[in-house]
Amino acid sequence: MRQGLDEVDWAGLTHAYGPADDVPALIRALLSPDADVRGEVRHELYSCIAHQGTRYPATAPAVPFLLELAADSATPDRGQLVDFLEFVATGDGQPTWRRYPIGELRAAGPSSALAAYDAVAEGVPLFAALVGDADAEIAVPAAQALAVFPEHAGRSSAALADAADDDEAPVALATMALLGLGAVAPAGTGAYDEILRRRMRDDDGGVRWAAALAAARLRRPGLLPEALAELRRWAAALVHGKGGGAPWYGIREDLALEELAEIDPDGHDERVRPILDRLLGETPSSNWHNHLLIILEQAGLLSGAAPDRGPVPLEALDVTQRRLVEQLCERPDIFAGDDALMPLGWAGLPDTLAALRQYAGR
Repeated sequence: MRQGLDEVDWAGLTHAYGPADDVPALIRALLSPDADVRGEVRHELYSCIAHQGTRYPATAPAVPFLLELAADSATPDRGQLVDFLEFVATGDGQPTWRRYPIGELRAAGPSSALAAYDAVAEGVPLFAALVGDADAEIAVPAAQALAVFPEHAGRSSAALADAADDDEAPVALATMALLGLGAVAPAGTGAYDEILRRRMRDDDGGVRWAAALAAARLRRPGLLPEALAELRRWAAALVHGKGGGAPWYGIREDLALEELAEIDPDGHDERVRPILDRLLGETPSSNWHNHLLIILEQAGLLSGAAPDRGPVPLEALDVTQRRLVEQLCERPDIFAGDDALMPLGWAGLPDTLAALRQYAGR
């Protein structure tokens, strides 16, 4: 690795802060015996070659050396290194475990982002092997990394299925392996039905959720009734304000609600309405600006949100969203502290009470 690092023309490549001639020293410092130094170096590498998810000309050339370190059992913090590599590949880590839209990235043509993704994809065999590592802090990030490479499902699905099927596997690994299967296995495949069916009846609720989500995303007819029932239980928890707890922080409930909206759109209003009623009836823990972000997200109004977003016509809103607008029109207390509430503007709605009432024809 050391020889290879010196052969790259790093000064001729750029990262977030200019010439990338500091990259070799940063990569070597990942082997420092000092854990604090390694932590600082990882943070600096994030900032340099994947700053806020942006990939640069220097990003892809750095990846083979990072993969080499991740493959060496003597490398410290290997799990964190694998986690970093997944972030380098995607720019956001794909926290929803949906099928990564690599087709869109390829259709856009050559780019630093695509080069970085393909460079990390060379590590799929390594990640598949690391899923079987005895150290869960390595195996779990490896399973999560496999979930972003659907083009390599032939190699990764077997490793994920083995982990998902292993009753001795830690809960975190079984959960992540199930999510990975749902993200990379071909839609409609029945190869994992028995694993998914058994895991949907697991003693651990999180494992049941992951298996149900995977079965739903693979659209397995024989598994859908049981999968949807499990997802409805998780979505219903949002009515009572129950969070998912670490390390998921409500993600399980939200993803269950999203998946149900796709599979059973006719029942979406019935599921979301009581959740919005609860949120509107709560006293914000901080302020209405932040609380509105949660409400608008649950109402599906923040998709495509942007500070310069144009207005959304009232007729473009669904029945749940129109009802929310009507409710906000009757809540002057929400607007009392701030004349204009920016989250409403990001959602394409008028951001003052007077303008919102005019918008709603009140």
